Amino acid sequence: MNLRIRTFFIISSLFTIGCANGQNGGTISDDDPETSQAYAEAFLQANARGLAILNKAWQAHGDIADSSLVVALTIEVKEGIHRSQSLVVDPPYERYHLENRFFIDRKNGIEVGHFMNRFAGFDFVNIIITDDEASRDYNVLTKKYTDATSSGFDNFRYFPHPYINAALARPQHVCYEGSVDYKGKVVNRIFAGGGSSARRLYFDAEEGRLLRVEYLRNNEPYGDGVSFKDFSNFEKFGPLTLPQVIASGGNYSAGGEVVNRFELRAIDPVVNRPTHEQMIGFAPADYSQVVKNQLTELGNNIYMIENITESMEGDDYNVMFAVFEKFILVGEAPVNAATSEKVLRHIRSVSDKPIKYLVQSHHHNDHWGGIRTYIAEGATIITTEGNAAILIRIASAPSVLNPDRQSEDPKPLSIDLVTERLQMNDSANAALIYDVGPTNHAIEMLIVYFPEQGLLWQADLISYGEWDLNDPRSDHLLNKIKSLNLKVKKIAGVHGQIFEGEELQKWLSK
Repeated sequence: MNLRIRTFFIISSLFTIGCANGQNGGTISDDDPETSQAYAEAFLQANARGLAILNKAWQAHGDIADSSLVVALTIEVKEGIHRSQSLVVDPPYERYHLENRFFIDRKNGIEVGHFMNRFAGFDFVNIIITDDEASRDYNVLTKKYTDATSSGFDNFRYFPHPYINAALARPQHVCYEGSVDYKGKVVNRIFAGGGSSARRLYFDAEEGRLLRVEYLRNNEPYGDGVSFKDFSNFEKFGPLTLPQVIASGGNYSAGGEVVNRFELRAIDPVVNRPTHEQMIGFAPADYSQVVKNQLTELGNNIYMIENITESMEGDDYNVMFAVFEKFILVGEAPVNAATSEKVLRHIRSVSDKPIKYLVQSHHHNDHWGGIRTYIAEGATIITTEGNAAILIRIASAPSVLNPDRQSEDPKPLSIDLVTERLQMNDSANAALIYDVGPTNHAIEMLIVYFPEQGLLWQADLISYGEWDLNDPRSDHLLNKIKSLNLKVKKIAGVHGQIFEGEELQKWLSK
């Protein structure tokens, strides 16, 4: 069989596709030459038809490559939900404010995204300028910039053009699937790409416009799912035909569908169009002081792995573990399963005792993305009542796109819930675990206090050396330390540096 055709069918198997003029499905067998040849011919026909649909769509939306093109647009939120950073883990989720401005400026060879968001107690104001070779991310709040931003392709793509162009860039992975019903209308559907870039696209059969994009994604720890963007209410914006209404969302194995709705409108293309030359006063962000993947002793029998993600872009994640007489307690499972595997290797360099407990501070994606590794390890997850139901779903979520230990050798979930306080101690160590919620970052939030060492472990309440201490989250933690009468000598956390010494005592005495 033609290698290109065989490869296409293998990488697209996670979408159930009928990829031969929409008529043929089933198994291709090299043992049956006639069947193999029939599929090959059908695929080539479907490939040609799919490419024709993509080229028609490119014309229908306007040629974005015009060197004189300047289009300025604003996307305003109509219904914004940040599930991964919401105050609660299950619906109803927190709604958030968003206003994004986009400038397509081919005259100067750049595209600009101006992102203004507030959620989970954080403000985000960033200007991202992309030219033909690289991107630069300007943080308006810190007046710092970083080069070569690594955001996923689909995260900030609100227009049809990038999806059409990405499919055309890999013509050998394009396949017409047939005519299907979409919102009561018959449309053309094609499959494009492969692996992590596999997408299904829906096109208006008459006008040729792109109406919907679906793409596979594994969202750790929630398992496999399909994300989407829906485009509607098309209008002319200069030479381009773009959707005025965009719906963006996803549905994952451990979480139901979430939909954000945005509205597009035109603004003056001359006003507030940032360029590199206009970003005066911004300095390059310096993360040279960030320690990478280093094991640090916080106190007797307590360790921290600093910046386990080895980031040089400020997104550092630290993990704590404490050695007791017969077991090990871990604090936090950030980012993903691969990160948790690195943590386990560090722990095993210190002790071979069983990892019995994982204390999970809160439910945000970046903080428990690697939690399934600890479930597979047989650890009991120490969490709060609001997280129990979704952790059950997480433990059994399919993870075909990104297999982990729990998908390959699943273990039953074990949970201990903290209402106000949980205590554990033996001859080697002692820990007090408190729920200090509600906070403006998460309704339920755990901290761990080690009285013998005077050590407090926390997440997202203080990021010493990175965030200003004059912050509602830090004030909340300070009040809790005082009300619980904790004798704190040192504060460490998932983000930032160790907080100790005179500056800590001065802060505690506020």
